[in-house]
Amino acid sequence: LSSASGVAGASAKYFVGQPEVMRAAWVPVPGPAGTAAVLLVLGTTISAEDSVALRTFAAQIAATTRIEAMQVELVRRERLAAVGEMSAVLAHEVRNPLAIVANAGATLRRILGADAPSDARQLLDILDEETDRLNRLVRDLLAFARPSDPQIAIVPLQSLIARAIGAVVRDPTGDPTLAETTLVRIAPDASEVRADPELLYRALVNVLLNASQHK
Repeated sequence: LSSASGVAGASAKYFVGQPEVMRAAWVPVPGPAGTAAVLLVLGTTISAEDSVALRTFAAQIAATTRIEAMQVELVRRERLAAVGEMSAVLAHEVRNPLAIVANAGATLRRILGADAPSDARQLLDILDEETDRLNRLVRDLLAFARPSDPQIAIVPLQSLIARAIGAVVRDPTGDPTLAETTLVRIAPDASEVRADPELLYRALVNVLLNASQHK
C-alpha cells in the first residue's frame, strides 16, 4: 500500500522488469480529498479475479478510513454538546443572582438619592458596571450553548464603531481615554456592510478591550 501513485508506478516498473515478476496491478484507495493511497500487487500470475478482489480490498480500506473519521467527528461533537449544555446550566444559575444584585444596587441608589456621598456613588457605579460585564458573559455563554443563525442586515459602521468605543470607555477594564485617542476613518464605499449587527458589535468590543488592556 503506497501513499503516492508515482511511488507505486515506479515500484511496479522496477519489479515487472525482473524475471520472476511478470504482472502487476494497482488500484487507488479513495480518501476525503481524492486518492489517499494506492494498493499495489505484483506477481507472476494475476487473474481477473485477483483484480476484483484487489478493488474490493481497496474499497474496504476506504470505508474503514471514513468510519474512523466519522467516529472522531462524532466524539468531537459530543464533547461540544456537553460543553454547551454545561454552559447553559451555568449561565442560568448565574443569571438569577445577578438580577438580585442589580436590583439591590438600584434600590440603594434610590435610598441614597441625589445627595449621596461621592464615594457611595462611585461604588454603585462600579457595581453597575461589573454587573453589566457579568451579564454580557452570561449572554455569551448562552449564545455558545445555543448558537443561532446570523441575522444579516445592512450595518452602518460609523455608529457601530462609536457604540463599541463607548462600551469600552464605560468598561472598568477598558481605556477611559479611548474615545479621545481613537481616530476612525471609513472609506465612503465602505460606510455600510452586510453583517449581523449584534455579533459584529460584540466582536469589535472584544477586540478593542483586548487592545486597550495590552497596549
